[in-house]
Amino acid sequence: MPALETQLLLDHPELWSGPKVVLGPPGADVAQLGEGTFWIPDAHERASAARGDHVVVIGGVTLDAPAPTAIVYLPKGNARRDLALALAAANAQRLVLVGHVKAGIKSAKKGLGGLGRVTRVEHGRHCQLFVAEVSPTVKSATMGSATMGSATMGSATMGSATIVSATDGTADGPGTTSSATDRATGGHAAAAGFALRERRFTLDAEGLTLVSLPGVFAEGRLDDATALLLAHLELPSTGRLLDLGCGAGPLGLAAKRRASGLEVWLADADDFAVEAARRGAAANGLDVEVRSSDLYEALPGRFDVIVSNPPFHHGVGTEYEVTRRLIREAPAHLHPRGELWLVANAFLPWAETLDEVFAEVTTIAETRRFRVVRARRPR
Repeated sequence: MPALETQLLLDHPELWSGPKVVLGPPGADVAQLGEGTFWIPDAHERASAARGDHVVVIGGVTLDAPAPTAIVYLPKGNARRDLALALAAANAQRLVLVGHVKAGIKSAKKGLGGLGRVTRVEHGRHCQLFVAEVSPTVKSATMGSATMGSATMGSATMGSATIVSATDGTADGPGTTSSATDRATGGHAAAAGFALRERRFTLDAEGLTLVSLPGVFAEGRLDDATALLLAHLELPSTGRLLDLGCGAGPLGLAAKRRASGLEVWLADADDFAVEAARRGAAANGLDVEVRSSDLYEALPGRFDVIVSNPPFHHGVGTEYEVTRRLIREAPAHLHPRGELWLVANAFLPWAETLDEVFAEVTTIAETRRFRVVRARRPR
């Protein structure tokens, strides 16, 4: 069954049929939407996208795919939303924004209106759909000096957009200091709502500078759960360590800083997290491997330690299956004496799955909100 957003689109094919670029659709719904270029910056969703004639599926943190119409599935978070709309405006004249009511589609209309005149609104299936024609001023700006079209994943800059760092003097998390802001230069970029926010922050206790990009978990700060895991994590001096679902990379990069003899891998399904972790590794001169991966899919070999602060949100809902897979598939990627370290909200139901898979499960640390668990000896 297609997502509710896709169902609403299918109710109104006259708004988008023909050549188009689609930003952030569920991978499983690509086949429903016909010809076009589908930008899916998520390895898990890309893996489920059907390929075929006149269907191109791409990822990365930017987009260069001109088309008459751009469909934007409302992403989570205002920063990722604004970036997706700006990328759409740089590639198409007509924008179609669709999203679930609970995901904030009503407030997203204001961001869309900043790019052009909203000409149509449709409701249904607990979703809303807005159509806008990009104004000539915005089109000129997004196709000009602020365009990100020439960027590629893993590069230090995003096209010709310049990231400007400036101290903002805020402290955003336990043992962290925020030390950079987030705007692309030039009035045109601001007028188009276009900025690839690169926010830098330091982990004072680790001597690390981390980089965050729009929509990356705990953007611009160290979250409390990861801080708790870092405070109790025990590392070997050598071997292989995997930070799975790495986000901006605080766990993996701190592990490499603490134990330089470790071979450290960081992986995430989100392309923005992968890019942020790569930039963080470069900023600290750390030799690590960073991969875009749907859980373990792109990760060769076995590890001595797997660490993770796994996600449990997907869109507007709670997602348990990803972490269950992470736990159940871990033994195939651990050495016989390897360890899995997890931190999660205390209310989350991982204990049963951990006990099914591992013979030794130990709570290492616990607060009112979070629990750090070490699992050994796969069954």
